[in-house]
Amino acid sequence: MYIDLLVLCLVIVFIIDLSGFSVKKPLAKLFTGVATDNYRLKPFDCSLCATFWIELFYILLIGEFTILGIGYVCLLAFLTPVFYTILNTIKDLLLKGLNKLC
Repeated sequence: MYIDLLVLCLVIVFIIDLSGFSVKKPLAKLFTGVATDNYRLKPFDCSLCATFWIELFYILLIGEFTILGIGYVCLLAFLTPVFYTILNTIKDLLLKGLNKLC
């Protein structure tokens, strides 16, 4: 369960913070007729919020809704800025290594 939650956290950080994927413009266009992303769509435009709620729902679904599970989810949500930096650092190191080879 703990590895699953960590990987899920990394996926959420990638999707929200690194990929630039957003459903805000299509939703605004659908409901208002104007394509804008100048509004908050909590909890899905913040990796900390999304990690917390998605993983809380996940541990509830798998039957691991314990104080330890909730604490781990909170820790992972708190560390989303660190995971963002780690993923960017890995990418930069790989690109630097590839540039030296070419």
